[in-house]
Parts: sequence; C-alpha cells; structure tokens
Amino acid sequence: MKLTDQETLELHELLDGLVENNLSAEKRKKLEEWLTHSDEARRQYVAYLDMSASLAHYAEERVSDDTPEVVKESLGTKLVQFVSPWLPLAALVLFGIYIYFGYQAHDPLVPEKEIVGAEISPVVPGYGLRNVETVAVLTRGVGLSWDRSANFRPSVGASLPASSLKIAQGIAQVELVDGATLILEGPVEYELIHGNAGSLKRGKLRAHVPKVAVGFTVGLPRGDVIDLGTDFGIEVHEDQSAELYVYRGKVRYQGVDLTGNHVSEDLVSNQAIYLSSDGVSSPLDMPTGSYLGTQDLASRSLEQSQRRRSEWMKFSRQLFSKPSTLLYYGFDNHAKWDRVLKDETNRDDGAGNGAVIGCNWAQGRWPGKGALQFSKANDRVCLNLPGELSSVTLAAWVKLDELTSPVYPLIFSRPSQRGALGWSVNQAGKLVLQVRVDGKRVVNYLSAVALPKEKLGRWVHLATSYNSSEKWVCHYVNGRSFSREKMEVSQPLSFRKGLLGYSQEFPPYQKGTALNGCIDEFAIFDSAWDEDRVRELYEMGTPYENANLLLPAYP
Repeated sequence: MKLTDQETLELHELLDGLVENNLSAEKRKKLEEWLTHSDEARRQYVAYLDMSASLAHYAEERVSDDTPEVVKESLGTKLVQFVSPWLPLAALVLFGIYIYFGYQAHDPLVPEKEIVGAEISPVVPGYGLRNVETVAVLTRGVGLSWDRSANFRPSVGASLPASSLKIAQGIAQVELVDGATLILEGPVEYELIHGNAGSLKRGKLRAHVPKVAVGFTVGLPRGDVIDLGTDFGIEVHEDQSAELYVYRGKVRYQGVDLTGNHVSEDLVSNQAIYLSSDGVSSPLDMPTGSYLGTQDLASRSLEQSQRRRSEWMKFSRQLFSKPSTLLYYGFDNHAKWDRVLKDETNRDDGAGNGAVIGCNWAQGRWPGKGALQFSKANDRVCLNLPGELSSVTLAAWVKLDELTSPVYPLIFSRPSQRGALGWSVNQAGKLVLQVRVDGKRVVNYLSAVALPKEKLGRWVHLATSYNSSEKWVCHYVNGRSFSREKMEVSQPLSFRKGLLGYSQEFPPYQKGTALNGCIDEFAIFDSAWDEDRVRELYEMGTPYENANLLLPAYP
C-alpha cells in the first residue's frame, strides 16, 4: 500500500531518529510495527539506510581525522542538510548517466562465444577479490541451510570459486564477478562455472543481468538460456523438465530434444515457455510458481534481522542481569554526543561505566544498533574494575578493515601491576592474551590465525577463557574453539585502570596504539566458559546465518 505524504514524512522522521540512535522506546515500537506490516515502508527503510550509509562514508572521507569532534559533527550535519533536498534529482541524474554510458559501452547483442569465453580479471573492482579462481560472492542469505551432501558450505560474505552450491532450504543471493546477480531459492542445486555462466541442476533461480553482463548463460538439462540484457526466472523440476519466464528484456533458449532436433526460442518481457524432460518446448501463459527478486530478499532479510535482534535483546537482558556477568557493554541507547559508555549490569551505581575518549558512535552489526568506532590515534574507553579474578571469560564483537598495525588492542589493564593483561589481535590475525606474572615477565597465549583476510570488514565474535584452576587458556572465533593452550603460571587477573581499544606497554607491543576498528558488544564474565556457552553467546548475537556452523566451508 502506497504511503500518503504525511505518512512518508512521519516515517522519515522515525528513520532520522533511528540513524541518530535517539529513538524512544515508544517510537521504536511504532517503527517496528510499521516495517512489519507495510511493504512500502520496508522499501523506504532499505533505501534510506543505503543513502545514509553513503552520505556518512562521503562525510568521513571529506573531513580530516585531525579535525576536532565538534567541527566534524557540524560539517556532517550541514552536508546532510544541504544534500537531502537534492537526493531524488541526483539519483535520477546518476541513473540516467549509468544507463546512457552502459548502453554506449556494451552492445546488447554481443555474440555468445565472445562473452562465455572471456577471462576473469584477477582484481574485481568493488570487491577487492585478488584470487583468479574467484567467480562470485555470496552476499546475502535468509534461512540458509546447506544440503547434507554439500561439500562446499560457504558463509555469507565468502568469495566463491567454481563450485557446486547445494541448498536444502532458504534463499541465497550470489553476485557474479562479471555483473549478474542470482537469487537461489532452496531446495536448489546450482553449479558456478565461471564469472558469467553456470548450470541449474534443480530448483529455482532468478537472474538480474545488467548490460555489462550481457551473454550470461545458464545451462539446463537439455540446453542453455542465454541472456541478452534482462531479468528472468528459471525452475528445473525433479523430472528434469523446466520453466522459463522473462520479466523484462530478452533471452534466447538453445537446446536439443531427444530426437536430435535443435530447439531455439527467443523470449521477451512477460513471455514464458515449458521445456519437457525430452527437450520439447511449448508456450506458457504464466509459470506455475513465482521467483523471488533482490527486493523481496532484502525485505525478508530485514524481517529476519529484526527477529534475530529481538531475540538477542531478550537474551542480553538475561545475560547482564546475572551475578556472574562482571561487565557488559551493549553499546545501545547512546546519543551520538554521549561520552559515557554504560555498563548494562549497573552495579555499584554505575562503577563499571566507561569514559569515551575521542571515539565516534557508529552503526553496529544490525541496522539501528550502536557501536564505537576507534579511528584516531588517541581513541579509547577508560574503565576501572577493582579486585582480581582467578578465572575469566572475555567476549566481544569486533570489525577490522585491515591488518597493517602490529597490534589491534581490545582491552589492556595497567601494565605495572602483577596480573595485568592485554587482549588483542596481532598483525597476523591471531588472537593474543598477555598476562604479567611478575614485575618484568609477560606470558603470551596466541591462537592460530583467527582473522584471515576474508573476515576483514565483517563483524566477528571473539572470546577467550582463562581457567586458572585447570590451567587452560582457550580462544574462540565465531563460537568455535580455535586453540587451547596450557597455562604456564596460574596468575589471577586484574582489570584496574583498563583501556578498551588502546594498548599499554606489553612487549613486544608499545603503549599508545588505538584499535582502528569497531567494537559492538564487550563483556567480562567471572568464570571460564566452555565451548557450548560461548557458542550460544555467538549464535544468539550473530546478524549472519549460522546454519551448519561446524561443517566444512571450502570445496
């Protein structure tokens, strides 16, 4: 249902509050109800957050890191105020330029052989993929569950080589490096051949193909569908018959029937054909089923994200109310000017609250959720927890975009005291726990490589448990046990004069290095958690699909 002008203004006011992180509980509930019941509201929500993220990125690029915080905020506000009235016109102009130059640069009837035989560039603009074997990226998933027979079970965000994707249920969005976008609806089996071709063995596929990817080819049981710049859907049934429907543009089907006769059909917008298991084609008024598009997937992904966040909020409230939770920073419900990071446990009249120095508030792992971004040389959060702990579990959601610095500090305490600790990620992508066991000696406990390059730019859950009674240190990544090391000295840990996101002097690391990344959630528990509890913490809090968590991820 189309929104009235008044409703649109009210929706945008709520979205403004969401982006600014200052929505009241009543208004947040109203927005959630609106998004649940209105398709038009969900479409505007997705477009609004897209534009908001783009403007924020542009503002960050234009303003120097050395500019005082007040000036940054003023410039960002003025930029948004200036640009906002012109956004619709700008969008139309940019779209027109794209269509014009896209049409000029690409002949819509490029011969099939020229397209199919093209080489894949080793560097793909926009994705940073440098592996010549990469042919696609799994960019989104809703309710995704891999088939039991699948040898390849990638996570959302993973680069995909030429391989077979076998999905038992759910929906996957796959973006090919040559430009086409596919929506695979389980149960489905699709084989990635190269950056502009694949084969549909069974199930449903919808393809969005821009002019740059003209010639994209889908193999069927008895022929090929060749795109000529279009949007189309295909379903291959269990008996190997198939249906093909063209939403817009033009496609060509070329195949051979059982008697050896060549079959060729050209279809344009709103035309459909049925291909029998013998390879014989016949016209269809409409396909028997519908095909999900990228907008449908975005709406479903948004709904799922809202459900997941609601479940996480209930879980987190239970978590920070437990006596075993020593400290819990959720990073939510903070205004962008807040300089106090609230400890959700709220014990001792807020003694666990942190003082925010320099950091900027940013979007967390869900739309509308808060996080802290550490980007300048002196960014940090100061905290002070009295007493010592003989066993402890540290947990955080972290996003790093690069690994160029020797250390990416998560939390460090005063280095001169016995039992001081440093928890960080090093340049090799390893999770590191350092403990000072006497005046000079520091013991290091390192995991295997926890953050390979494919995890950069994504939210990752990190945890480390320190068990002095059993003398073990265990590191966890995304709920999985990553390493287990025998403790050299059973030393109680101290968090006095702690710094979140800023390093202290723990050899080989020097004092004074900021995180250069984002933290969404941070917690300290007063006991050593096992893998089951850490996995529950991850699974309840992850914004990503985590089906088949412990199954193989590579072909």
